[in-house]
Amino acid sequence: MAASSQRWFIGGCRYQSGGLQSVNAEGSARNTTLNTGASQTLAGNVDGTQVNGGTQSVYATGTASNTTLSNGGQQYLLGTATETTINKDSLQQIQDGGIARNTTVNDGGWQQVLSGGSAIDSIVNQGGRLLVDKGGTLAGTTTLYGGPFYRVM
Repeated sequence: MAASSQRWFIGGCRYQSGGLQSVNAEGSARNTTLNTGASQTLAGNVDGTQVNGGTQSVYATGTASNTTLSNGGQQYLLGTATETTINKDSLQQIQDGGIARNTTVNDGGWQQVLSGGSAIDSIVNQGGRLLVDKGGTLAGTTTLYGGPFYRVM
C-alpha cells in the first residue's frame, strides 16, 4: 500500500475575538487576518498574516512569512519568521530555538530576543525598540535608525 499525505490550504480568512486558526505541520494558510482576541497557532507555513491585536504562535516546525503586527498584535516564535513588520504597541518575542529574519520594528513596536533565540538582519526605526536578553543572539546586520537597543547582561 502506498503511503499518502494530506496537505491543507486555507486562504483569506478573518478571525474575530475568540476565533482560532490552527495550521498543522502539513498545512498552510495565506492572507489571514487576526483581530483583537483571535489567535493562530502554526506548525506548518503561513504567509501574509495580519495580526491586528491578535496572537500568532509559531511552533518549532512552523514558518511565518510576511507577517504584520499592529494594534497590540503579538507573535511568539519558537520556529522561523521572515519579513515581519512590527507596528505600534505590538511585540515579536523570539523564544529558545526561534529565528527571526529581516524584521522591521516601527515606532512603538518591540522585538524581544530571549535566551536561545536569534534575530538576523533586524531594522529598528525611530521609536521602535529592540531588547536582547542574556543568551539571545543578534546576527547579520542590525540597523538602528534612532530606535533604542537594550541588552540584558
